[in-house]
Amino acid sequence: MRRNLKNHLKDLSSDMGLTTRELQSELAQLMRPFIYEVRDEMGKRYRHCGRQQDADYHIMNNPGYTWTIVYLDPPPRVVDIFSKRVDELQLPPQQILPENQQEPLDL
Repeated sequence: MRRNLKNHLKDLSSDMGLTTRELQSELAQLMRPFIYEVRDEMGKRYRHCGRQQDADYHIMNNPGYTWTIVYLDPPPRVVDIFSKRVDELQLPPQQILPENQQEPLDL
């Protein structure tokens, strides 16, 4: 059975007593970028996670730890990083000077 999303949202808003503007505001809040912040027993930041599954993993393995959602305002900028695959796992050869051009190292 296929439901119309507008009608479904209208039904939700009437059940919860929300106006369309309030519902849109709540939906916009859910669409903002966020991360999960895991905190230790003292409330200090332990780590940031991008998925709830990762935050739950750390909470399960560390009793007393909690997580909370931290919204990223303003949203982070995307940075393009270019990389080059190196097929050879060997370093390039070093230029070794002839003995007459070497200088002694004084420590």
